[in-house]
Amino acid sequence: MTGRSTEPPAVLYTAQPPAALKQSSTSSMAPISNHFEDYTGPDCITPCPNEILHNICSTLPFDVVKNFRLVCRIFGKIGNDHLNAQAHVCFKRTSFQELQRLSTSDLRKSIRSLCFDANRYNEQFTFEKWRRVVRVTSNIGRSQENQDAYDRFRHYYVDQDAIVQEDLHVESIATLLRNCPKLHTVEIWSAYEDLRIMQKAVPVFADAGISPRSRRGNFVHGVHAIKDVMQAANQTRTRLKRLFAGRLSQTLFHLEAVDTEIIKTGLKKVECLSLEIDEPHPTTNFEATSWDKLSEGALSKLLGAASDVRYLSVRSCDSWSPAIATLYLNHIFGKHVFHYLRALHLRSVATNSKGLSKILIEHKETLRYVHLTNFNMVNNNDNWNDFFSVMCQQLPQARKFLLHGDWKGGNGASWSFGHMSGGKSSLRTHAMNRYIRKGGDLPTTDEKCRQQIPNCRVVERSLRSPHVASRSGHPGSRRLVNASEHTEYIDEPDSDSEWLSDDEDEDLKFWKAHL
Repeated sequence: MTGRSTEPPAVLYTAQPPAALKQSSTSSMAPISNHFEDYTGPDCITPCPNEILHNICSTLPFDVVKNFRLVCRIFGKIGNDHLNAQAHVCFKRTSFQELQRLSTSDLRKSIRSLCFDANRYNEQFTFEKWRRVVRVTSNIGRSQENQDAYDRFRHYYVDQDAIVQEDLHVESIATLLRNCPKLHTVEIWSAYEDLRIMQKAVPVFADAGISPRSRRGNFVHGVHAIKDVMQAANQTRTRLKRLFAGRLSQTLFHLEAVDTEIIKTGLKKVECLSLEIDEPHPTTNFEATSWDKLSEGALSKLLGAASDVRYLSVRSCDSWSPAIATLYLNHIFGKHVFHYLRALHLRSVATNSKGLSKILIEHKETLRYVHLTNFNMVNNNDNWNDFFSVMCQQLPQARKFLLHGDWKGGNGASWSFGHMSGGKSSLRTHAMNRYIRKGGDLPTTDEKCRQQIPNCRVVERSLRSPHVASRSGHPGSRRLVNASEHTEYIDEPDSDSEWLSDDEDEDLKFWKAHL
């Protein structure tokens, strides 16, 4: 990566002022035109209420807002009570030090969430693990040259090693949790930082004949970040209500027993939980064993610790084959029933019609929002029509039952619901939602879909994506759909808009934001 650094600032401001803010006091400061001698237009900023000024600031980076306040003093009127702040920290010493300073500032009273950018958290990248992510591309193969290349690669992580040894990251997060009474939400993000750093280092150790093995990452950093956040929460006895962790590696299911217990303890009071789990490539032996561990119930036992969860989202990402999902439904639920579950989102999951209907019906007294995307049938003699028929009018509390993506059925029988486009869902998605909740005819054709949603307004048409099919039996061959096969996206039916008017609490907003 070259050019200007794109690392986030220590603090970001979100766009929502507190609901308790009702007065629209107008500043009595000098007009904005006094600050700009060449400006002769109307004064549009001075009459604005503080809420509007706050929303303007919330769309700008922290440093820009700071400089803007120096130029335009009117923004100095916006006090701490008008802020709905999110603390942001990345795995750098300066960022953790800034987080500690923030923990003792006046802003700590208004901080409601912490965003942990875990991309640089890589203290576990030992020489042995490093060799798994690189390969020898020449015949040199001498261990000393490999070690020299590794040492030069590790130069990028010297500061990270020191942070872990000093326990600075856990201490900083614990201080923030202890001093911020309104902080109940944590978001943990991880991406391809290992790979980007390795690609930077390629010219350095190219002489040793080593290069990245694939474009996949090793998302171990998000896993360790969860453990450290939970450790900090347990130390301070902080109740985390909402947790999102994106792009987790299979290391989550191979932690030491003590680390697993730390995470379970932290999950006990979580009410809104959203996890993204990276799918392994089946040809990689050390990753394939992770899914063997999953089948033993590692994931379901971990999720089962969140006994108070009301909003749950679990999805696997970047499947090596769009026709196969390797995360099974029993990996998620096992034999556990979440007695308070109100909203469920699952993506890229394999199951059978009986198993999925059983899980949903077990939660029928509490489930209100169901969002399912990209499901695969594991039994060739099974089909989704049986599932839809069984589920018809079985969820009395349901307000939304949305199906998206491709649903691969047995014997080649599949359903295509389309993905969301511009916040809109397809006609078939809305028709199936109506069928599951209200009954009627199964919407197997466009005509029957329109019977479920009469007078619908189509806002977009798009070609359906190609299906993975086999003309010659080869799994890589594709069948292009006919141009007449398209997905129609419609406006929200009036009768389905009622769900937006009720109990739109912070948990539901958080769950919807991480679909």
